Amino acid sequence: MNDLTYQRQFTLGNSLARKFLFTFLQVLVLGSLLLISSAKATIEVPLYENVVDDTTDPLTTKIAYGIYVKVGAGGTPELFQFDTGNGSFEAGYASNAPSQNQFWGAVTPVSTNVITNSFGPNTLYSTTVSADLTLSDSSGSNLVSIPSVNVAQTFDAEGGHIYTNWNQALSNGAPPLLGTYYGDFGADLEAGSPANTPSNQQLFSALGQIPGLVGFGISLSGTKPTLTLAFTNDQIYINSFTNLANLQSGDGGTFPGTGLPTYTEHNLTPPSFSVNGNIVSNINGGSAISGVFDTGGLGFQIPSSSNLPSGLVDSNGNITSGNEFSVNFSGATNVGGTNYSDFQLNFTTGTNEGVNLVTTSDETDHLNYGPAIFDYYNVFYNLQNGTVGFSGVPEPSTYALFGLSALALVIAFRRRRRVF
Repeated sequence: MNDLTYQRQFTLGNSLARKFLFTFLQVLVLGSLLLISSAKATIEVPLYENVVDDTTDPLTTKIAYGIYVKVGAGGTPELFQFDTGNGSFEAGYASNAPSQNQFWGAVTPVSTNVITNSFGPNTLYSTTVSADLTLSDSSGSNLVSIPSVNVAQTFDAEGGHIYTNWNQALSNGAPPLLGTYYGDFGADLEAGSPANTPSNQQLFSALGQIPGLVGFGISLSGTKPTLTLAFTNDQIYINSFTNLANLQSGDGGTFPGTGLPTYTEHNLTPPSFSVNGNIVSNINGGSAISGVFDTGGLGFQIPSSSNLPSGLVDSNGNITSGNEFSVNFSGATNVGGTNYSDFQLNFTTGTNEGVNLVTTSDETDHLNYGPAIFDYYNVFYNLQNGTVGFSGVPEPSTYALFGLSALALVIAFRRRRRVF
């Protein structure tokens, strides 16, 4: 073989290598663009973390989360508590508020009957109106529109989270709930009205009434707490949740407008919990107690149990700091013909209420799990197939590794070009 032939073959080989590498990079970029495009099909609504005074609790403060909502056509955005433990939307209203302090837009009266709703230490008194809602952000952007939602127009309230006269605060343009919120935006999966309420007056979470919705995800980790709304074409996001548990079925009711099924208020029933591998069974060996992940709640409640070594529980009934806590779930069954494996959710106990505080309870009916899980896992409520899914929150290093890999390919490609 002469030098010319060798040089041609070498050049041809390198040319094919360049073409292969260029094609590979094109596929990589195209795949990334498709992934980004698909991810944009979901709608992300920012949630806002607030440290608020809690006069009903000895720790005096708690972490809560807010969401901006425009109530009624022409309404201005105000911050409402985002509450997965409440199944209706109570928005504060003062008929005597001056126009500059009135955030309501146009609404349609539904019923003047006074309805009473109690959650936590609060009791709210409302009438019912129908309003178009717009989920927004702190800048007032229109992110999601939800037509014709029954809203509890709350004219009075009392309880441990109401710091001042409800009506007077609203008249002055001040938030009356926890000194921070203009009402409570319920995101629970059960109807928020008594069973005997006429169907046209019933209250439901606005989320289940979003057209085309499959479900919604919540992540409270990091600096960007987020509500993610997923629609029928968002399979990449939906399929990212591989640990699935069944939601507890409700009474057969459905959300207005969408026909999505409702579920029970306390919609999850883990068979057991563990602390450092010690199984915490339910009280007196009874059946599992249902509970709810509650963004408006406090510590993570587990049943009192003789299985817990005494040294793990302090004088206030809280699990001491630095212990490995696990929620043991049964995998979802018969989801599109698939049965999922059992799994655990884990975090280390501490003293931060709403983040890592785990407390024991003698409750035999239901438990409140607080918002802690949302800090450690992305959680997705699939209203169509009746499951709740969990995925770990990606570490920043995961994104960094992807970026470095792409950069390495680009550098390698450029170096090859210099050789050629």
